[in-house]
Amino acid sequence: MKIPREDLIDELRRLADDLGHPPTTTEMNEQGEFSALTYNNRFGSWSEALAEIDLKASRKRRVTDEELLEELTRLADELGRAPAANEMASDGEFHYRTYSDRFGSWKEALEGAGIKASGDGEIPNETLLAELNRLADELGRTPTTTDMNKHGNHSIGTYRRRFGRWDDALDEAGVLPQTYNQ
Repeated sequence: MKIPREDLIDELRRLADDLGHPPTTTEMNEQGEFSALTYNNRFGSWSEALAEIDLKASRKRRVTDEELLEELTRLADELGRAPAANEMASDGEFHYRTYSDRFGSWKEALEGAGIKASGDGEIPNETLLAELNRLADELGRTPTTTDMNKHGNHSIGTYRRRFGRWDDALDEAGVLPQTYNQ
């Protein structure tokens, strides 16, 4: 399965924003969702991949914890509740992984902003599994963690806490995992 170009660019921007500079191949391999080799294969070279993002934006100063928490509070106020990680990814200024990287977890970021997290323990397993099946039907294929983050109603962390690994959640839902090379 080929990783969508937009997902590669989004992850490159996220890491650049988090680091405060364009990432090196080593930083991408250690901290990114996809390997630098994936970028080399898709864009022709690491330099070409970097050219795909706005280097001015990625060279800006590192975002402060206070700015991250203010944005989290803004989105929570807009929604009238604690935002889910995938809502931050789609509607927030910063990617949810930046929060997890900086604060240790999405839940700890919410706590740092004084926002009461809606506990994932309240979501029945049947609801989580039904969401996996819904997303698989909508996509016409096995959903990836990226698909769930962008289009799903629950965070990847919820599935991992509940089922262990993503593939275990897929198995429990009766959705066959797909393997692909990054």
